[in-house]
Amino acid sequence: MHWSESYLHLGYKVGAEGPDLYDCWSFFRLIQRERFGRDVPFMPSPVSRGTTAKVMPAWANSFGWNEVGFPEDGDAAFMANGRVATHVGVLIGDLHERHILHCPEGGVRFHSFLHLSMLGWEIHSYWRPGAR
Repeated sequence: MHWSESYLHLGYKVGAEGPDLYDCWSFFRLIQRERFGRDVPFMPSPVSRGTTAKVMPAWANSFGWNEVGFPEDGDAAFMANGRVATHVGVLIGDLHERHILHCPEGGVRFHSFLHLSMLGWEIHSYWRPGAR
């Protein structure tokens, strides 16, 4: 059993911060803290997808993160279901087998890149949070 399976029962709610319901940012923070030992700052959920698209790269820059072309296990995956990123997940895996662990509407999911594509999601950019 992969460690990500222990999170699949968690649900989604805009603005939720746990312990049973999360939005994508609060879930990302949980995984970074519990699995990668990183403290990711709290940021309130934006009120719209348009606002989310504008603030995500600004947040990453303000945290001192770097956008990366060759992502590693635990990096942030900013995802788009359209032209601009409005969602965040965690890259899980290595060069041979990669998945995204994220909390979209409907609750936590562990998706392959093919499955994400079939659902209309694409990776917009990868960001490396602070040192491990």
